[in-house]
Amino acid sequence: MPGELAGYALLVAAGIGLLAVLVILRRERRSVEAERRDLPVAPATEGMKLCPTCGEGNLWTDATCIYCGSKLPG
Repeated sequence: MPGELAGYALLVAAGIGLLAVLVILRRERRSVEAERRDLPVAPATEGMKLCPTCGEGNLWTDATCIYCGSKLPG
């Protein structure tokens, strides 16, 4: 019985830890996305192709997007 109870406590603690990590990662992702939108000037896209799927810039020589793998035009 005591060993079984310790096992459940460990399982609950691991679940809480995993949940905390997911919350922290989500918060960091939101702050990075907010910083991207708040740039004072647009990033240079000269010599780049914009992906029609994800909108990220790729080199003009690339055939597929390095971010999402979609086929690039041209």
